[in-house]
Amino acid sequence: MNTEMSAPPKATVDLKGVPETLLMTLYNRSVESQRGDPILRDEKAERLIERIDYDFTRFGEGRITHPIRATVFDGWVGDFLVHHPNATVVNLGVGLSTQSERIDNGRARFVDLDLPEVIAVRRRFFEDTDRHRMIAASALDEAWMDAIDPERPAFFVAAGLLMFFEPDDVRTLLGTLVERFPGAEMAFDVIPTRFSQRSLDGKAQIADFTLPPMPWGIDYHRVSELETWHPRLSVVDKRDYTQGFRRRWGLIGWLALIPPLRNLFMGTLIHVRFRAPDGQRRDRGVSLRADGLVRHDHS
Repeated sequence: MNTEMSAPPKATVDLKGVPETLLMTLYNRSVESQRGDPILRDEKAERLIERIDYDFTRFGEGRITHPIRATVFDGWVGDFLVHHPNATVVNLGVGLSTQSERIDNGRARFVDLDLPEVIAVRRRFFEDTDRHRMIAASALDEAWMDAIDPERPAFFVAAGLLMFFEPDDVRTLLGTLVERFPGAEMAFDVIPTRFSQRSLDGKAQIADFTLPPMPWGIDYHRVSELETWHPRLSVVDKRDYTQGFRRRWGLIGWLALIPPLRNLFMGTLIHVRFRAPDGQRRDRGVSLRADGLVRHDHS
């Protein structure tokens, strides 16, 4: 008699358009995690790939961009949590991100937001807890912001999201976050304008997968222009995907050192801060939040 238990059936995931891209980022993190010398170790992503019924081969052999993005964002958020261990981390367009499991310090709160069809998929693999909740909504719907405690320090993450919005919508979203969450910080990524145009022309291809249109792009050398969008929006850091990982990129890593080429084909990872109004600052580099935490400006 065969007593071996059969594996549970795989979960069917039916997503189209922008939501389907979450499967690509999940796959790329899983592929990287299985290397002997991974940029990112994401065992949760590996397990999810095994549980989902989807033809992941259409994404090719795996790309290092998404593991790099996850690693850099983990570092920025992790540093914020060192200074603000009780902060709220809000992941906009969360998809099947596992960031909260990688950086959880046991005290922070996490809010994961995405479209209803994506959250429905996410709830099959993740659960709400007293420190971790999911919200089904568009990032452009300001109503979700009412669920974020304004008295807590906040860090917003938007990985692989903003490029799918119209430029005016991105500008409105960032401006609203600055006004509603002074002192907060945010990490997001952008694509170069050339790649944005290729996507609008239906020519942005990853192996057998055609990326949806991405209306918003900004080149590396123009990132500082974001500071003109709001007087209290500051760019803390920016880096292309090769910085710190040049050897893994091979020739492309060295070509990215040539500014015209970097501006042409390389996306940018961006860390911004929403400065508090001048009246809330106590002295240079230090501000006191309503929860009594001292905020050190470590830019």
